[in-house]
Amino acid sequence: DCPDAAATLVYVITTDNELFSFYPPDASFRLIGRIACPAPQGTTPFSMAVDRTGVAQVLFNDGNLYRVSTLTAACTQTTFRPNQQGFSTFGMGYATKELGPEETLFVAADNRSAITRGLASIDTVGNYALTPIANFNPPIDRAELTGTGDGRLYGFYTKENAVGSFIGEIDKQSARVVG
Repeated sequence: DCPDAAATLVYVITTDNELFSFYPPDASFRLIGRIACPAPQGTTPFSMAVDRTGVAQVLFNDGNLYRVSTLTAACTQTTFRPNQQGFSTFGMGYATKELGPEETLFVAADNRSAITRGLASIDTVGNYALTPIANFNPPIDRAELTGTGDGRLYGFYTKENAVGSFIGEIDKQSARVVG
C-alpha cells in the first residue's frame, strides 16, 4: 500500500519551525510552510517522524509532542504527557507491523546521563501513552529511528566513548541491535 518510490517525499523540519519536503530524484527542497505549534516561547523542534499517511509527529526540545500536516504545516497539540517513563527527548520513527499497513511509532531515549536508555513505543491512535520496551543492547546513544515497509526498524546513533556514528537494525521486541 506504499506509493511508488518516484512519488515519495522525505520531510525535514528546522529549528526555525520550517517544514520542507525533499524530492530525492532531483535533490530539491520545497518549503511547505512554517509550523505554528502552541509551543512555549523559546522551544524548538527536536525530532520528527512521518507516518505512511503523511501525518508528522514533531517533538519539541521541552518534551511536548505535536501533530503536523505535511500538506499544510498545520499543527495541533497532542495528549502526550512529557517525560513519561523518563523519556524527555527522543529520536523517533515509524515501522510497520509485519508488511503493514498498520504501523507503530517507536522512540529512542536521548537521555545520555539518565537510567532510561532504551526503546519504547507511543500510541498515536489512542491516548499517546508511552510504553517502554527495553534498554538497548548493546547500549546506544542519541538514536534517530526509521522503519522499512517490511517491518524492520533501524537506528542512526552514536556510542559512548566511540568516535563516529553508526547505523544498526534494532529488534522491535527486545531493543537488541541485531545488525
